[in-house]
Amino acid sequence: MHDILLLGNNIAMLVAALELAAKGRRVGLLLDGKSAGGHFAGTRLEGHDFDIGMVLFERAASAAQSTDLGDYQPSRRNDSARFAALAAGYLDRHVATVRVPTPQVFAAGNRHADFVISNRLDCFSSLADGGAVRRELADASSAHRLHASHKVASVEYDSATYEQASLFNHGPTLHGACFEPLCEKILGVPSSSIVARYHRLGWLPLYYPQTLAKAVSGEPDCLAEYPFWSAAGGFSGELVATMQRALEDSAVEIIEGAVTALTLETDGYYAVAVQGLAYRSRHLALGVTQERASQLLQLPATAAVPGVSVAILLGLVHRDLLVHTASCLFVLDPDYAVYRITDQDACAGLDPEWHRISVETNPTYFSRLYRATDTDQQQACMVAELVRLKVIADPGAFKVLRHIRAANALPLPTAAAVQDAARLAVVLADRPQLELTGGLLGMGASSLNDQIVQGLRLAEQWG
Repeated sequence: MHDILLLGNNIAMLVAALELAAKGRRVGLLLDGKSAGGHFAGTRLEGHDFDIGMVLFERAASAAQSTDLGDYQPSRRNDSARFAALAAGYLDRHVATVRVPTPQVFAAGNRHADFVISNRLDCFSSLADGGAVRRELADASSAHRLHASHKVASVEYDSATYEQASLFNHGPTLHGACFEPLCEKILGVPSSSIVARYHRLGWLPLYYPQTLAKAVSGEPDCLAEYPFWSAAGGFSGELVATMQRALEDSAVEIIEGAVTALTLETDGYYAVAVQGLAYRSRHLALGVTQERASQLLQLPATAAVPGVSVAILLGLVHRDLLVHTASCLFVLDPDYAVYRITDQDACAGLDPEWHRISVETNPTYFSRLYRATDTDQQQACMVAELVRLKVIADPGAFKVLRHIRAANALPLPTAAAVQDAARLAVVLADRPQLELTGGLLGMGASSLNDQIVQGLRLAEQWG
């Protein structure tokens, strides 16, 4: 008999397992046939540890901080920002981190400091059509329902699209030149498909028009850079590796097989079956996908949540064959299929003989530019773009180690998907002694920091 069963492999489950075991609780961690940490665990290739694409840590306390975990509101956009200090403290217990050098963007044939995720708006001061942008932003009132100051709390952002919010806050010129192409490259759909509230799920920014107007006018330091951190060794998956080692040394019972049955018995106990063995507890937390939760709890079938597919090329480049080095490069130019290139070693300020590089594309957008069908052709196209972008000296410089194609890897924040996620969260909230984590709490609650907060909250609640 366990005091608590944690079903799932996400970060929240790992955090809760470790914290609850430290409090003396008898914990069963059911991984449901998955590897601990999932995407955040990364992979090992030819003796090198790779993150699966860009995986960076957020430590900045950009909002008033709270330690009241009972007040965490996952349905509120980016509520984990109020607990950034707690999340950073947890990171410090498991992995050493270093500040990531400012990422870059490639737009209109040039490299600039990154405005996609880092708030560096420097490049807008040199816009050829800066006058048009200033005119478009001149009358953008902060009282307007779509002003970006309302993006956290206003109900308008639950029905407006990113296109509508961006057109108001950025103006048609900037939206068309920068933000619409970014959306289509990353998410594979027009920005009119995306709910404005959840724009950050696709790394789409939303700036105040007054801030952009200052940047276009060349006013210095109009917005502070948003910082990111990497593991000191360049592999952010070290967090999961450290947690796994701690779990193996703890009293947590780790059950690796796939769950075959989950029932709520009349006496209030949850019974979970794995490979012919039964596990029971009054307390159960879930850290699985929405589809898996519905299946396990025998809920009515719902339409599959639309997702964004991604293709990621992982490889090595000798440092002598790197032309331009950047921690992370967002590629906005629409004639490139690649939308992001991450150098794990540059992220950590390292310069080893071989740099670990990941290259990300959206297969839908890729197919618009190329007719390449087999894997070798697709890899060749992606590597050729690295040469055109002056990341590497020639195609032979990139040693391909793995080509990952993950279908529906990211939730697509359409209106229907947001409604389905909210509906499932309400249904599951009625289950006695059942707690939810990650995407089961609704759209936008699956970030690394959110999951750390969720795991700590579970430990506080049940510890």
